[in-house]
Amino acid sequence: MKKYPEPRVVSIRSAPADGTPLFLAAKLAAEAAASAIDVGSAPAMLVSWKDNLTGESSPHVEACGDCGLEGWEMYAASRGADLRVEVNGGEYVFMFVHFA
Repeated sequence: MKKYPEPRVVSIRSAPADGTPLFLAAKLAAEAAASAIDVGSAPAMLVSWKDNLTGESSPHVEACGDCGLEGWEMYAASRGADLRVEVNGGEYVFMFVHFA
């Protein structure tokens, strides 16, 4: 079983006031937070996400049986995700990788 480095975890709040759908508002807030993280000039790229309110996630990948990660988390870890943004107490979770 391969072990992956733990990503940095950032927790933020998102409360759309303008009628923006909750998932979209959470995604935009997570992207803004990921862009603000200081890793030099490396841009952040979203590699996976989970909506814990609906159970939806992307990408749709089989879970890792012995590593304790869900498929979307395993996908992100195997692609070098270095940042996990949890929105509204984990209602939404977004995984990012920064490219140097």
